[in-house]
Amino acid sequence: MATHNILHRYQSRLLLPIGAIENNIDFILGLNQNMEVICSEGEKCSVKFSREIYVLSKEFSELLAEIYGPRVDLLYFLRTWYERCPEINEINFIYLELEEPLK
Repeated sequence: MATHNILHRYQSRLLLPIGAIENNIDFILGLNQNMEVICSEGEKCSVKFSREIYVLSKEFSELLAEIYGPRVDLLYFLRTWYERCPEINEINFIYLELEEPLK
C-alpha cells in the first residue's frame, strides 16, 4: 500500500492542490488504488475515494461550500494555498475522502 504525505490537516473530506501531495505523480497514477496519506499533523489515514477535480468547475464550488462552509469562497481558498505554499500555483486539485485516522 502506497503512503503519501499531504499538506493538509485531517478531515474526512478535503480538497487540495496536486502539488500539496508528496510524490504526486505516483499518487495520480495510483488513484483509486489502495493508498494511505499522512496528514500535516501526523495522522495516518486510508483513502476511501480520490479523484482529480478542476478548480473552476461548478462541482468544485459546491464541494468547497460543503466541506469548508459557505464563508470560504474560491478566491479566499486559492489565496490561502498560495500564501502557505507559493510554489503551488495550479488549478488542478484532488478531492479526497479519508477513513478515520489509524490507531
